[in-house]
Amino acid sequence: MRYVCLFTALAALQIGESAYGQAPPVPAPRATVASLGTCRFASGATIENCRVAYRTFGRLNAARTNAVLIPTWLLGRSEDWIGMVGENGWVDTTRFFTIVVDAFANGRSSSPSNSPPEGRAAFRDLTIADMVEAQHRLVVENLKLPRLHAVLGISMGGMQAFEWAVRYPTFVDAVVPIVGTPQTGAFDRTTRPRT
Repeated sequence: MRYVCLFTALAALQIGESAYGQAPPVPAPRATVASLGTCRFASGATIENCRVAYRTFGRLNAARTNAVLIPTWLLGRSEDWIGMVGENGWVDTTRFFTIVVDAFANGRSSSPSNSPPEGRAAFRDLTIADMVEAQHRLVVENLKLPRLHAVLGISMGGMQAFEWAVRYPTFVDAVVPIVGTPQTGAFDRTTRPRT
């Protein structure tokens, strides 16, 4: 797998100035929610009826090898990318089948807010690895893709891109973390009160 620096990635994925609000409107696909059954987190906790919401743009090629996965940033949602992808956007959807995935705990994918009370504690120790594992299951089990051309993410999405590089190095051709870190620093950490 190649690790792609920001400048190379921008050129390779057709990122242009129009990505900053000047691109023509892209038809907004509806969010789809995939059911993954039971998801087991790294903490050992499980959530039943595990759901991952996502939107797709563009079309798969005949070999099904032109998919680009975009995990969202902290508090981001897939609809935030609608104006950022397209022929002149961050990812050229005339060339790449683009999948934008809503993170766990964002309210559309499985979250404490849409889980039964007995399942909410599972999210307490949610990790980036848990998100990537569910994304991999979405890509393989639901979308039936043999591999990904790239994973591109900003901020927490960039952290997920790094996790893809570590967890599935032969499944992804290129990883494009933008202002994401491979290791959580003091700035990234939040504290929760002890009970």
